[in-house]
Amino acid sequence: ARMRAVEWIPEGEPKAVLHIFQSRETAECCQEELAEYFKEHGFAVIDSCCPDVMEISQMEAAIGTCFHNVKRKYPDVPYLLLGLSQGAVPVHAFVTAYPEAVEGIVYADTRHNTQISVDNIPTLNVTGLKDKKKETFQRIYHWTEERLDEMLYHAAMKQ
Repeated sequence: ARMRAVEWIPEGEPKAVLHIFQSRETAECCQEELAEYFKEHGFAVIDSCCPDVMEISQMEAAIGTCFHNVKRKYPDVPYLLLGLSQGAVPVHAFVTAYPEAVEGIVYADTRHNTQISVDNIPTLNVTGLKDKKKETFQRIYHWTEERLDEMLYHAAMKQ
C-alpha cells in the first residue's frame, strides 16, 4: 500500500512544516483549505493519507518516511504533526516512538483519547474543522505562532 502526499510550498523559506495526516476515510474533509491557509502564513504543508487497509505500524512507518524526506528538504525548520480524525492514532504512535522528531502535535476532530501527552512536546486538541473551519484554522495558527520561537530553538538544538 502507498501513502498519498501533497505538498504546499510558501514563497520564501518556510517558518515551519505542518504535516497533516489522516486515513482515507477523512480525506475529503478540509485539508486543502487548511493547507492553503497555512501556506499563506508561511508554512510548508504536507497533506498525506494512507489507505484504510494499512496497519497502524505501517502508517507510523509512512509518517517516518515522510518526516525524513521533509527534514532533508527543510533541515532547520520546526516539524509539526496534525493527526486528523483517525490519523491521530498513527501520529500518536509515531510521536511516542520518536518524540525527538517533532516540535509540536495537533490532534483535530479525533474519536480517540488523545489526552495522553508525550513529554516535552506541546500538544493542542481542537474540534470543528468541518463546521467551524476559519475559527479552528486561526486557533491552530495562533497556538503555533505563540510557540514558534521555542520550536525553532528546539529544532536548532537537535542539529
